[in-house]
Amino acid sequence: MAVLRRLLLALVALASLPTFVAAEVPQLVLPEPTFNFGTVPEGAVIEHQFAIVNRGSAPLKIRKIHPACGCTAVVLDTDTLPPGEQTFVKTSFNTTGFRGYKVKTVRLYSNDPQQTSAVLTLQGTVQPDVEVDPPRIHFGNVQRGSTPSISAAALTAVDSPIVVKSVRTRASEVGLQVEDVTAGDKKGKKFVVTLKDNLPLGIYRSRVVVETTSERNPVVNVPIFAFVEGDWQLEPSNVSIGLVNGPLEKPVDREVVLTYRGSGTPAVVSARSDNPSVIADVSELEEAGKYAIRVRIKEKAEGVVRARVTIITEHPDPEQRELTLPVYAIISRAS
Repeated sequence: MAVLRRLLLALVALASLPTFVAAEVPQLVLPEPTFNFGTVPEGAVIEHQFAIVNRGSAPLKIRKIHPACGCTAVVLDTDTLPPGEQTFVKTSFNTTGFRGYKVKTVRLYSNDPQQTSAVLTLQGTVQPDVEVDPPRIHFGNVQRGSTPSISAAALTAVDSPIVVKSVRTRASEVGLQVEDVTAGDKKGKKFVVTLKDNLPLGIYRSRVVVETTSERNPVVNVPIFAFVEGDWQLEPSNVSIGLVNGPLEKPVDREVVLTYRGSGTPAVVSARSDNPSVIADVSELEEAGKYAIRVRIKEKAEGVVRARVTIITEHPDPEQRELTLPVYAIISRAS
């Protein structure tokens, strides 16, 4: 009887305990988060619907949809989904201007506590009507007065009805040689882009225009890029000191080497800073045509320090008589 009495007391105690009910939460499920559209011609518009399912016990709220690229449009049927229901995200990817294997993503943000964001993916290969190789003419750093060249080609399949009609440029600073070519299963035009020796200093941009009989893409623009350097070369091209613990108990020095690569030996006259907290001076090195530019940040400098050091030379070309050396540092204040 004692055992039975203890068992009954235990059951009564359990019955008196409060009942805990699991919280109702939404659950975002993407049955097929990735869609492979295979190989399509450039200019095709890829459209696909992604299903969204709520397998939770509370309404699912789609708070935001963010395509990673402006080329991808998104439409959501509804932003609130009851438990057990599904909706669709309609996506559209315009392949105009794209070529090769591409991956485009759309990110969803929801109130699912276990998955606040999820990614939908469109992937596949875009086959252009006309293949331009390389698609960009990038010369990188070139010295003024030099005439570098890069070869390229605009090709279509031999059995394609599309024809490359012409390759041209309107830039007077760019020379262009074009010839018809057939190689293997490709046909089109080969062209050589040459920069002339009269380019201005600094960043140079232009383009080559490829005209075709393609209805989708009758014109293909091939960008040209170069950074034109003068006879002087600064190494490094800027002084970035970064964060320095302050207050400064002594000046902070950095040295830059200035090298002359042209003909003759024009002298370097001086170096001056536009910031009173930064001073600069010039000294000639033993190797001909080389100079040391010493940049110094003074002891009392604090906070963000920016300066432009102007280096004055006797170069015969007026455009190359002055060079600019940017200086940047952050001096922490005393605590």
